[in-house]
Amino acid sequence: MKSGLLGKVSLTLWVCLASWTGLAQQSATTPEAPGTSSAVPRLINYSSVLRDVNGKPLSGVTGVMFMLYKDEQGGAPVWMETQNVTPDKNGHYTVTLGTTISEGLPADLFSNGEARWLAVQVEGQAEQPRVMLVSVPYAFKAGDAQTLGGLPVNAFALAGTQPSRSPSGSTTDIIAAAPSALNTGSIGGTGTTNFLPLWTSSTNLGNSIVFQAPNSSIGIGTTTPAAKLDVNGGATIRGTLQLPATGTATATHGFNSQPLDALASSFSSSSHAAVNQHFRWQAEPVANNTASPSGKFNLLFASGSATPTETGLSISNKGIITFATGQTLPTVTGNELVKGNLSATGSVSGASANFTGNVSTGNQTVTGSITASGLVSGTTASFSGSNTSEIVSVSQFGTGAAVSALSNGVGMIGVGDVNGVVGEATANIGIGVQGQSNGSRGVGVFGYEPTFSNTANSLLNNVVVGVWGDVNQGANTGEGMLATADDTVAIFGQNNSQTFQLLSS
Repeated sequence: MKSGLLGKVSLTLWVCLASWTGLAQQSATTPEAPGTSSAVPRLINYSSVLRDVNGKPLSGVTGVMFMLYKDEQGGAPVWMETQNVTPDKNGHYTVTLGTTISEGLPADLFSNGEARWLAVQVEGQAEQPRVMLVSVPYAFKAGDAQTLGGLPVNAFALAGTQPSRSPSGSTTDIIAAAPSALNTGSIGGTGTTNFLPLWTSSTNLGNSIVFQAPNSSIGIGTTTPAAKLDVNGGATIRGTLQLPATGTATATHGFNSQPLDALASSFSSSSHAAVNQHFRWQAEPVANNTASPSGKFNLLFASGSATPTETGLSISNKGIITFATGQTLPTVTGNELVKGNLSATGSVSGASANFTGNVSTGNQTVTGSITASGLVSGTTASFSGSNTSEIVSVSQFGTGAAVSALSNGVGMIGVGDVNGVVGEATANIGIGVQGQSNGSRGVGVFGYEPTFSNTANSLLNNVVVGVWGDVNQGANTGEGMLATADDTVAIFGQNNSQTFQLLSS
């Protein structure tokens, strides 16, 4: 009875194997086991058109990244590679995906029968909309069907079967005597669950540093990965580290880049616990759905478990920095050299300040020296000094003027190669130059040649004079006071005293 049942099972197995063998011999292109000369190539031909951001065809060698996704929108790519593409003059190109590595595309990429979406990203551009792959790539699964776990059928034998000859002849002998493609008896070593194995020698296996958690997260140097990939240690990237956009922009919505996060930990005395300080950099779209779309690089922050929000610090696509509200700039207490225009709405202070442009608008308090070759103006300008070394000097239009608060009581001293002091009145009633002396003895306006005359020396400290002109007796020519006029009064004088005396010489 048992002998008859075993014969039926053996016959059934033999028929199945014979049918599989016959099918495999019908066509030379039928997929065989990996490693044979006619294995299914894991490559995909893809054709499309390359265009620039303005829609014009690209020509010449261009770097292009190709990515396969599980879904039409969102998610991380399950595979990617970058190739240099050379399109024709109309931007048309054809590439073979999977050629960057000798094994081609991963064998399990299409094995589960799920759809795959291909995305293309030209260097320097956003990722293009994804397209769904058609049936041909899924033929990889057909090639895999010819194997069991990636090995040909002749690598397996029935467990417990011993080489023996049955009365019917063949089936048991064929299965038991089939040569093994993998001599598992020669493999030694030990391993730990969830660690990727590592060949420690040509015949022994051990643990690698790569750990795969039950949730499919990968840890390198850690058995508790906190993300899809968690690396406990440093990393060196010898190429571009790219943080792509979280989606492909449409007319109604732009997408930020993937974030670059940095976390600090500080202890809270109120909650008696550590609190994460979460900083985030990310690229953000600007002017979406316009003729000139652009972007900016922003800093975000959040404390604890909150989602980071904008701080206000931003860098434009031209490198111009916009500071956050409340940003203060340092106070200059030493020397500051400004080569250009300085516009101040507050106070500018320092021991020494050199201005080669315009200083305007606001208050300027200077306790040191200001040397200006341009215009110095403002609603309020306060200059103070205690000696001639702290005099503020302005040189403009060939005139020189010095303003100071010196102890000798002089209000203004004019020194210049062309004019000492120039006074001009443009109003209907105005005074070009006004001089005032509030002492018991003094001169309102005093004009003289380089040295005083003898008369001036004798009278200087004894008179009260509104305007006084003096010429040294040693001068060859000159007038103490000169006035000219056309069709008007050259000199007008008025004395309200009851008596007066006119002196002349």
